[in-house]
Amino acid sequence: MRCFGITKAKQRCKNTGKFPYCSKHWWQPLSGLVLVVSVIGFWAGFFQDLIKPLKEWSERVAEFKKPLAVEIKSNRRTVPEWLQDPDPTKGEPDIVTILSDRRPMKTLEIFHSAKDQRFRDYPPTAPLTDFRIPTSAEYEVVDLDGDDIPEVVVTFSNQIYSLHYDKLVSVLILNPRGELLTKTPYPTKIEGLEVVSLTPYSAFQTTGVMYDAISNTSETITFANGFHVADRNGQRVLQFSWVIDNAGYVGPHLHQVQEMVMRDGRLEPLSEKPALYISEDWNEPWSGQTQVNIEAAKLFLKEHNLPPFSEMRKEAEKSFFGTPIRPDPAVQETLRNKAVQRP
Repeated sequence: MRCFGITKAKQRCKNTGKFPYCSKHWWQPLSGLVLVVSVIGFWAGFFQDLIKPLKEWSERVAEFKKPLAVEIKSNRRTVPEWLQDPDPTKGEPDIVTILSDRRPMKTLEIFHSAKDQRFRDYPPTAPLTDFRIPTSAEYEVVDLDGDDIPEVVVTFSNQIYSLHYDKLVSVLILNPRGELLTKTPYPTKIEGLEVVSLTPYSAFQTTGVMYDAISNTSETITFANGFHVADRNGQRVLQFSWVIDNAGYVGPHLHQVQEMVMRDGRLEPLSEKPALYISEDWNEPWSGQTQVNIEAAKLFLKEHNLPPFSEMRKEAEKSFFGTPIRPDPAVQETLRNKAVQRP
């Protein structure tokens, strides 16, 4: 049998033998086999590393662009209206359901709680520290980053109606599959402006716990006092505001406003420094108002700030009883242990 090997002159070998390849060219079929295996491995890796992710990304984008809807079930009751318990800690939160192409993707039933001492010292907001407070929900479906894929922006408000309607809100931004992209940012202090004391309803640098009764999961969140999505020449701007004074509830307040934009699933500040406004509007303090500088903000705090509520209470107790009444720590601990956190 004539050898099938190829010589250096690129001609067929003239050697003969019992096997298809002679002793000089036996390595050639092995080299061809190694080449075939290498080519297969290269294309398999190319598909795995590039083609397959592109295909999955294309399928994911196509799924995100399916018809999107959001449903909210509110005014939920477990007993007839005339038997409804007025205790805000025993209410039922709104249920938010995200549907893609009429298929439920995510359902949320959110409760809030916060552990800030400022809330604990003020009776109307004290339930925030020991109970899971049900929430009401509002939503907006909007393309925040201009990628033709809509986001679901859900704003949750605590259902506390004591002396005033509670102004603490938390914001969740989800994709069409109901996956959490981002939430309320944590506000930073403005250099040169000292925040000495805060009203009990201020959400400035206040964190809490968000409990989802559907998935039985908890997550740390940040509160804000106001939130709005604005449209500026086609760009979506998310405006978050926080009250940073200790003025009386009725009347103007000093608001710190941070404007953010959505990029790559994250919130980024639109400007380096937050803006300051003086307004009576808790929800959109920038509406119809002119931005103030730090000097004007300092003057407002000096003229309008009240003593902290805890100090006012001590002074009142001293005026009536001579010495402040100190609550028994053991009694307080017993009451906290008896507080039933109802999901």
